[in-house]
Amino acid sequence: MQEKKNQSKKQSKNQLNLIKHPLLQELTTIFRDKKTSCHQFRRVTAQIATLMAYEVARNFQTKKVKIETPFELISSPLIKPNILVVAIMRAGNAMLDPILEIFPNARAGHVGIYRDKHNNNQAVEYYFKIPQKVEGSHVLVVDPLFATGNTIVATINQLKKYRVGKIDFLTILSSKEGIRKLNKAHPDVTINTLSVERELDKNGYLIPGAGDAGDRLYGTK
Repeated sequence: MQEKKNQSKKQSKNQLNLIKHPLLQELTTIFRDKKTSCHQFRRVTAQIATLMAYEVARNFQTKKVKIETPFELISSPLIKPNILVVAIMRAGNAMLDPILEIFPNARAGHVGIYRDKHNNNQAVEYYFKIPQKVEGSHVLVVDPLFATGNTIVATINQLKKYRVGKIDFLTILSSKEGIRKLNKAHPDVTINTLSVERELDKNGYLIPGAGDAGDRLYGTK
């Protein structure tokens, strides 16, 4: 029994990839700062997404292909195709294009889910569009902020109906509550994040956090 408990704890711990890189930490400081302008906020979010994708790609599968250099024929690795990047709208859109720039063969999906503040922050889906034939795809779900966890759990519930493969969640700031909820609902999903925040406030916002990412990205507040 004790061995099973230890295995369970190890599995849960392994699903959190807390990325500690000096450059990403500096960019996170700019991301948090309330003085960061709308334009700067979009740019720094894109830079963070690119670097996070670079870190996550360390675990991507590769295949060997034959190429000819100016001197000889060699066998050299390429990342296996079948990558699907899914943005949780609207804030996730700011991370989507930068990741597609470094994985040009990846396909993209969009999920529209909002937190109903009048119904205990439950997730309400209003849009879901992904490509056809995604079975077995390595999925990168992107959303800058990970608060209550309801939105990401609902998103992954839907994705798994399409029999996708491994799922990585890329998010800049996370809550302890969200991590626990996602680990419980989907212990096979890896959470890649730059910071686990101190708490959630009564409205479900991360503290100290960075405010509302969507509003800051698009100047809607």
